[in-house]
Amino acid sequence: MGRLALVLGGGAARGAAHLGVIQALEEKGVRPELVAGVSVGAWVGAVFCAFPFREAMQRLEETSRRIQNEVHGQSALAGFFRVRRLFSLSSKRAILERDLGLAGLRFSDLHTPFYLTAVALPEFIRVTIGGKDDPSFLIDPILASSAAHWPYFWKEKFFLDGGLGGHVPVQVAQERGIDFILAVNLGFFFKYQPGWKRYQPWKVIDYFGKRLSRRELVKARAAGAEVHEIHSLRIEAYSVYDFSIPEEIKREGYEAACQILEKIRK
Repeated sequence: MGRLALVLGGGAARGAAHLGVIQALEEKGVRPELVAGVSVGAWVGAVFCAFPFREAMQRLEETSRRIQNEVHGQSALAGFFRVRRLFSLSSKRAILERDLGLAGLRFSDLHTPFYLTAVALPEFIRVTIGGKDDPSFLIDPILASSAAHWPYFWKEKFFLDGGLGGHVPVQVAQERGIDFILAVNLGFFFKYQPGWKRYQPWKVIDYFGKRLSRRELVKARAAGAEVHEIHSLRIEAYSVYDFSIPEEIKREGYEAACQILEKIRK
């Protein structure tokens, strides 16, 4: 195995699976030399690169439980609108600064090189931000990368959620000389459903989103990177708005990561 990168894909509430993946890596003694993330993967990746493992997990899990308590016991529809209010711009900034402890931190402060992606307007092109030489503060790029419902304004430009430019940005790692990549794929937007429900017309959004990321995986492999995809249809079967069951989703991420790590070991 050469240099190792961890790529954390987008997926909103499914991002709890990233915590399970990180836990599995820690237990196996696997330490990435570079981390890339998009949308919720940018949130988790930034915290993972900013703090020692135990502190990072504590901050992420406590924040996850607090959000869980906010939506506990509500109907699916009421929970959806509650989540929308919870993740207003001011609320997201407060969570990043206060709960996750990222206030005042720059990319250059992190112990592991960290990159994230966002989609710049009006060109609608993916941009990569970060690295050890980038003096930018973390908060604004993370908000740009996770601008799911409305554009985010930063440095005289508007940005949309980075997942629109590829929800598993493996080429960010490959283009920086990484030859071994663990990529966490949480699916695109809609829930996975077996049988004919997979072909409901509105799921064409998922088809194109997944196709874009699949093309990126192929390109990274063609360029010489060994890419192992951590993916589970059980994770994809959860709604991206269901923040009521983070422990279940985390467990699925842990089990999916353990299966891939065992396969690699063999």
